[in-house]
Amino acid sequence: MSTDTQRVYICFGSPKNLEELEADAVKGRRSWWTIKGGAHPGDIVIIYLIRPICAFVATGVVDSEVEKCPDPTSPYAKDPCVWVRDVQMLPRHVRIDEAKARFPEFKF
Repeated sequence: MSTDTQRVYICFGSPKNLEELEADAVKGRRSWWTIKGGAHPGDIVIIYLIRPICAFVATGVVDSEVEKCPDPTSPYAKDPCVWVRDVQMLPRHVRIDEAKARFPEFKF
């Protein structure tokens, strides 16, 4: 079995992250995101912003192994994190209900 399989992970953020995401996409910056363990460099992330947006807004590529959150003052300091590069904003926000209707087999 090949270990070169690219996986897809959903990273969650709040609406306050939207402006930062847009700047990361324009400037080519990388940023850290909490993620479930098991992600590896090269895996894809889809970024979902919670209420009131409730939509997928961007994609990116995992750029590090899972590590401890780099910001010890963050409320997520004990959660697993990865650095994400190549952030690209989706052409439009994809609401969760749209994603569920399009991909009913996927467990959101």
